[in-house]
Amino acid sequence: MREDISGFRLPRYEQIPDVGLYLEQTVRYVNSFLAPLGEVELTASMASNYVKHKLLPALRKNSTRQSSLRA
Repeated sequence: MREDISGFRLPRYEQIPDVGLYLEQTVRYVNSFLAPLGEVELTASMASNYVKHKLLPALRKNSTRQSSLRA
């Protein structure tokens, strides 16, 4: 496995686009980088715990927009 991931690199925090991703979008985005490692993946619960312990800034929890609720 070491040969398979010898070129593996995660983006630095500053390189992650600041586009206001929701929690599930953030999890999918991070997992797209973790895919070469196999079964290693971030879960929404893990991300929420990182936020709770102030290791990550707060993430949006759902994708419902207020404008879509005004119909």
